[in-house]
Amino acid sequence: MRTKDFAVSVKAAGEDDGLQAGQVKMLVSVFGNVDSYGDVVVKGAFAEDLAAWRAKGDPIPFIWSHEWRDPFAYLGKISPEDARETDDGLEVVATLDTSENTKAAQVYALLKNRMVTNASFAYDIEEAEWVKYEDESTGGTYHVYELRKLHLIEAGPCLIGANRETDLLAAKAAGDLQRVVGGVKAGRMLSAKNYEDLQTAHRAVGEVLASAAQQDNAKAGKDSVGVEPGNQSRDSDVGSGASRKSERSTQQRARLALLDL
Repeated sequence: MRTKDFAVSVKAAGEDDGLQAGQVKMLVSVFGNVDSYGDVVVKGAFAEDLAAWRAKGDPIPFIWSHEWRDPFAYLGKISPEDARETDDGLEVVATLDTSENTKAAQVYALLKNRMVTNASFAYDIEEAEWVKYEDESTGGTYHVYELRKLHLIEAGPCLIGANRETDLLAAKAAGDLQRVVGGVKAGRMLSAKNYEDLQTAHRAVGEVLASAAQQDNAKAGKDSVGVEPGNQSRDSDVGSGASRKSERSTQQRARLALLDL
């Protein structure tokens, strides 16, 4: 399962915008834009899956920032009848449980006041392919990964339109690496520079995984001696922040190398 975040405006919210109280209309996916990962969602990617959702009759979960472990982050639902593809992207109308869920009420207020304008969705890839695009400004070419058929798992608003957690970034980078390998196996040729970039990406992903293992070992050591979170020093917090920054830098190098292939 993967996630994608988009900086998109809430199109409507509440009775003032012609909806029922507690409802919001928003784009949760944008078609045709190549994102920072080199992916592009094409129109039609959700068509079959939306039909399957309608046939099944279950609502699509509307979840805050992919917080699947928090039951209160399940803000409400999207009726499959209220999810459709437009020329711009995947548009949904969600109904939030504002009367029973305080988090849903708070998020609804943020959406209605345009204090939160980003959306995200979780998905599985069912059909995708590397495609060569022409750069009209330079006359050169570049490759993008066209997402042609997706299974929608859930959608919802998020505070910042970017993947922020290191483990998600590492998983995404590993997936990108597998795609490049798959492209080579399918006959896509690698230049000497691209081969070097692929090696760089491979090393960078390895560094992220090694760092994650070190963090797990360190956490296990702290747990074994019973260190309370409140007793950790400020220096420890600073070090943790520096470590996260280093991991993000490493991951960014991996992604840049992959996107250059």
